[in-house]
Amino acid sequence: MLDAVVDHLAAKYPDLKIGLPFRSSTFRERNDDGLAHIMYVRNQPAPAINSAIDFGCRLLRPKLRNKLSIARQSDVVCVLDASGFLYSDQWGSEKIHRMNTRVESLTKEGIPVIFLPQAFGPFRDHKTKLAIKRLVENSSLFFGRDDISMEHLIEAAGPLPQLHKAPDFTNLVAPPPLPKDSLPSGALLIVPNSRMLDKTESSVADQYLPQLIRLISTSRAKGFNPLILVHDTNEDIILAKRIQTEFSDPIDIIEVDDPLQLKSYLAAATLVVGSRFHALVGALSSGTPSVAIGWSHKYDELMKEYGSSEFSVKIGDFETLEKIVKQCANSKLLATHANVVTQHAKQQKQKSSEMWEMVDEILNAVQQQTN
Repeated sequence: MLDAVVDHLAAKYPDLKIGLPFRSSTFRERNDDGLAHIMYVRNQPAPAINSAIDFGCRLLRPKLRNKLSIARQSDVVCVLDASGFLYSDQWGSEKIHRMNTRVESLTKEGIPVIFLPQAFGPFRDHKTKLAIKRLVENSSLFFGRDDISMEHLIEAAGPLPQLHKAPDFTNLVAPPPLPKDSLPSGALLIVPNSRMLDKTESSVADQYLPQLIRLISTSRAKGFNPLILVHDTNEDIILAKRIQTEFSDPIDIIEVDDPLQLKSYLAAATLVVGSRFHALVGALSSGTPSVAIGWSHKYDELMKEYGSSEFSVKIGDFETLEKIVKQCANSKLLATHANVVTQHAKQQKQKSSEMWEMVDEILNAVQQQTN
């Protein structure tokens, strides 16, 4: 998501300095990406801490701040929020309340806050519902990523003019081509997600690992070359290695830190079976037929947007997954579905471009005010 935001802003506004607050990434990662270090700690329950940090920044000479790419809170002219799945009953009202405090402070200073497309809801808890309503009201634009997220938002906040629907905008990121022979013929990339084990009931979670193991055996029997692609090297690698130990005939694990290179692998695969949302977006937006094994509404909604509703599988549904793999072993059927995915990908990319046009209207106005 960060790459997609930076790509757009850098191309459209080359003079605009892009930054991230502390805790959003590490100091080194921000440096490597050419981003400024905004002296603000997100989700900080004690506002005095941010005030103290800001005071410390004021003691630094402007030349030194500029050399170190340090930005004060007062340097911020617009905020784009791409937190991901953070606002819902599942995470409670406290995080939303903290964000509200921040947003209200910014809007009082005339600084627009835009919530880029992400999953929202549900908001059945009264406190959470009131908090999200306040957050939408104080925003300049607020994008729900799918129909169900929009239903949750409208139910909580009403049909406010700030509310719009737009797809996951990482679909616009074009990956570089993979070197020849990086993947074997008939590569089926399996993208596991450790969240499948802690975001679902234990009776469901216990079926996830056996489902992936059985998938590997089935896909091999049907002529595919299965490999495990690790989308999150911090946690998913443990799950990948657990799967690997189940086979005497080794299954390779691909570990990649660079999200662009990850998308290159997904774009080059014959078939992807994934549980990481953005891995699925990367594959589908590249026209790669994909199967989702997910734990929330965002997976079903994503597959629907790419003409692949029947390719959304629940954890533990062994039969449906095996049926899909057997169908995809038919090269003609697979090519037909790849064409469907490609056509839907074009439509989704157009919608993402329209989303950026709305964002650009606000950014253009901000630039005119600051020039």
